[in-house]
Amino acid sequence: MWGPRIACNESSFLVAFSLRVHPLNVNSDETAANDINLLCSNNVTLHGNGMTFGTFGDWSEPCNSGICAIETRIQEEQGAFSDDTALNNVNMFCCP
Repeated sequence: MWGPRIACNESSFLVAFSLRVHPLNVNSDETAANDINLLCSNNVTLHGNGMTFGTFGDWSEPCNSGICAIETRIQEEQGAFSDDTALNNVNMFCCP
């Protein structure tokens, strides 16, 4: 399910992020990456619409020129008797 779109205003752009991650716990439902906070160049923080499982990590190093690309880490299918998590991590890359 897609949540509502969030974006910086027209005069600003994304410069940093913080990902909420649920740590590995083999005794419960594995959810991995659950939410994201994004920082705009005008210092406005955008809050994702994800789940509350896990904790937010540190903010990424800021990209003064903005974020231009995203790389995702996705767990491969674990089979019929294992819990799949899907998105596990992201890297964002600064514009040149």
